[in-house]
Amino acid sequence: MYHRSIVGLVYAARCLRPAHIPVSRPKGSKAAGLRYEKALSAAIPRAEHGQWFEFKDLNGPGHCQMDLIIEGQKRIVVIECKLTDVDQGMRQLHELYFPVVEKVWPDKKPLGIVAARHLSKCPDVRRVETTLKGAILRAETEKIIPILHWMERMPI
Repeated sequence: MYHRSIVGLVYAARCLRPAHIPVSRPKGSKAAGLRYEKALSAAIPRAEHGQWFEFKDLNGPGHCQMDLIIEGQKRIVVIECKLTDVDQGMRQLHELYFPVVEKVWPDKKPLGIVAARHLSKCPDVRRVETTLKGAILRAETEKIIPILHWMERMPI
């Protein structure tokens, strides 16, 4: 799966879904991933789901959509949902979402969490947390991207 890496970000802002990005009807694992994302969104009512952003960097204009955002007084928590590919989620947070968050909210600290249903591709099981509170605490105190292992239908 490809994601854009930000290089020399000059502008970023919230926006509506861009008209040139088609609405698709995903099938298979893509559909399962979106169901997982929606279920996690429902389990975290204070999280904003699917917010779009526009940005401009040295590669030109672009758009991105963050899975879940929890806005606090001093921090922005970005949760990237993955069925299994935790590494890809971590790269996306570092290379795309953190620079955008830092530009949109310059006075708030960006924290990232990868929420995963399966841990078969987990790079470091020491990063795994089973509660949102525990994952946020570790992201803040240890300055890492923790892995929230959430298998749906469980308290978060």
